[in-house]
Amino acid sequence: MKNLSKTEKENIVKRCLSGEGITVLANEYGISRGSIYSELKIVQPFSKAGVPYDNSVCESFFKNMKTEELYRKDYTSEKHFRKSVNDYIRFYNHDRPHSANINCTPDQKEAQYFANHLDDQ
Repeated sequence: MKNLSKTEKENIVKRCLSGEGITVLANEYGISRGSIYSELKIVQPFSKAGVPYDNSVCESFFKNMKTEELYRKDYTSEKHFRKSVNDYIRFYNHDRPHSANINCTPDQKEAQYFANHLDDQ
């Protein structure tokens, strides 16, 4: 890694932080994951095990899906379960208001965002 140019190192950092996967990069460059983090002075972009604050949006979604949908039904097949999950995701994004979005659905909030920011681009 020491023989890489500044631009190459910057690209590796961007790829690490984009979620591409540190394992892919480590295999590509033939070094350990820890070496990439330490040599490029990258702080791992997640918290310690058992501390889900960096993943709170996903944790909240799955908690809601379990309590509002999955635990309330008896599934007769995998197909039935998959359909239920897909229906819930559709409901969650299109119909279910969220207090964090001032009681708008995610679709409504996204539409508001783009309506207000189209002029900025």
